[in-house]
Amino acid sequence: MDAQPDKLPPGLRNPADIFFQKDGVRRAIIIAYWTAIILAIPLCLLNEDASLENSVMGWDVRKGIEEHVQPILDALSSQHNFTIESQVQSYAPLAFDLRPVSNDSFGLSYDDLTVFVNSAEWTLSSSVSNDPVLHFLLFVPSSDHSPLNILNSDGTLSKSTAFILPQWGGIVIYNQPQISTMPKLSEHGLHRSFSTFATQLMTLLGVPELPSGILRSPNDSGLISAWQLDALVRRRILETAKGTQDTLRSFIQLANQIDNMPIGESVRNDIEGSLNALEKVTLFTIP
Repeated sequence: MDAQPDKLPPGLRNPADIFFQKDGVRRAIIIAYWTAIILAIPLCLLNEDASLENSVMGWDVRKGIEEHVQPILDALSSQHNFTIESQVQSYAPLAFDLRPVSNDSFGLSYDDLTVFVNSAEWTLSSSVSNDPVLHFLLFVPSSDHSPLNILNSDGTLSKSTAFILPQWGGIVIYNQPQISTMPKLSEHGLHRSFSTFATQLMTLLGVPELPSGILRSPNDSGLISAWQLDALVRRRILETAKGTQDTLRSFIQLANQIDNMPIGESVRNDIEGSLNALEKVTLFTIP
């Protein structure tokens, strides 16, 4: 029985294309989307140094989750079992020196972003240690390093103050207003930060953008449309099928290398079941 891998849809052979913005240009990269059934999501408010001015010692994390994150978790509940936790840290220093870009601001180069997370001094481990984790950090630079901006390759300031680390999570830099005396994150800061977290979460989980030619039904008002959810499920089916195909191919190669290799009935049944499933995937996904 042959699953005919070469005749499977293109999506099976080239899964997980995403786009990211860099220097104003959309560039395609390949990442492994998070497909684990159980997924921990720690939300962390990190102050670079709360002993200095303009620190943020609290946030209405429950409101941020309810308004921006929970709708995504509900929409994807058929794909994942999410657990959420939060923490606030008063001291989270960077492991590198920040470069001044003017008399009153500092910048992060692309290379800085890749080493931004200071794992040696930041306590970011989830209490659900055995589960895969996607981190989301709101980083508040100290008054000595604020405002802190992301730099384009030409040294100019990027309009964005957030970035994604593939397969790790998302980071938002929050520059506390100099005139602020509030120890708690403002409503405006909460909305901007958590709406960015929501966008980063959908990107990291592989939720596709809604094409411009697709119109939503008036009854389809969720953050993730029915079309996006359907496209996500279909792609994950194809990715799972590709993984199954690769496993079967490796098994066949191993069996061919070992003469008279015994194959039990249960193994044969599993292989036949996998091949039948692959044929059904091919049948129901080819236009």
